[in-house]
Amino acid sequence: MKVFAFDEHMNRIGELKYIQLLWDRKCNEPGGFTLYQQSKHYIEAAYIMAEGRKEIGIVYKPAYKANPNGRYVTTEGKFAEDITNDATTEHGKTIVATKRMNDQFMEYLIKKGIKEAFDSETMKPRDEVVTRCLDVGGEMYRILALDQETFQVQWNDGWEIKFVSPRATGIRFSKGIGNAKEIIYSQDMSVYKHKCTGYVEIPDDIVKGGYSGTTLIGGKYYETDSFTSTLQVEDRFRQKEMSMDFSMPEGLEITTSNKAKIKAQIVQMCQLELLNHYVVRDIEVTPLQIAGCRYLIDYDLGDIVLVEIPEVGITYEAQIIEVHEVWEKNTQTYAITLGHKRIKR
Repeated sequence: MKVFAFDEHMNRIGELKYIQLLWDRKCNEPGGFTLYQQSKHYIEAAYIMAEGRKEIGIVYKPAYKANPNGRYVTTEGKFAEDITNDATTEHGKTIVATKRMNDQFMEYLIKKGIKEAFDSETMKPRDEVVTRCLDVGGEMYRILALDQETFQVQWNDGWEIKFVSPRATGIRFSKGIGNAKEIIYSQDMSVYKHKCTGYVEIPDDIVKGGYSGTTLIGGKYYETDSFTSTLQVEDRFRQKEMSMDFSMPEGLEITTSNKAKIKAQIVQMCQLELLNHYVVRDIEVTPLQIAGCRYLIDYDLGDIVLVEIPEVGITYEAQIIEVHEVWEKNTQTYAITLGHKRIKR
């Protein structure tokens, strides 16, 4: 991927040759980059852009390092969305967002039903947002994230904001399908339960009518069954069990002939209950580029995808909130981080 240098007026001034480029795109905060190169290829730039990428990188102060193999420069920076957080260029120039950006943002909020305050105490801070758009980036991300939306700052003879809504791609990442090299996730074990036993009360008249195999507890009859997690966990977690009283869903009558269906329903409800006690925090996918699942073509940052975690028998629907790209010579790797998850199965 080619990377180009730009001056403070967004004039292209050359191509940046590099050894390694880290390009970190994010939905809910400004992303950033790290460029590692030989010092002889260094170009003093205010901004950089990468071929085929939408982001504009704001260059911060580079760091020089010498070793027996030569002199090298590491340049780090944030993407232009950081303008909303009072970004400063390498040369110490504060980048002030344009009134056009402010107007675009306020118009978008009004369309979403968010109105300006009119009392004197809050009017002044709101005026500052409207005229400068500084130090409000976090608030902008927070408001837009409620609808899984985000924004991009672009250059069009001046800075402007583009708002981005998620696409439901229908793409399913799965090692079994072959479009994911690795799926890594972390879980919160503080609420974990390894086994759930469910109970459904069987009325006396049904038992007297021939419903057998019930358990008598406190003078009442119960059908019972359980589900035990197949997760490989430490022994101390295997001891964590729970029990639940369930009601049969509408349409499934408690009758002698429905005994097998009732037990199957209890097992299913126990399994679902265990999912509430198994919290998956972060999911990171290392995707493979195959037909129908190509980065930047079939899916992109902010899109909605599915991801299978076979170890727990769950498919999540989630938003791509980060993309971590690593470029070295003629090779590149991608890793995507998913957030805003909900269980689909």
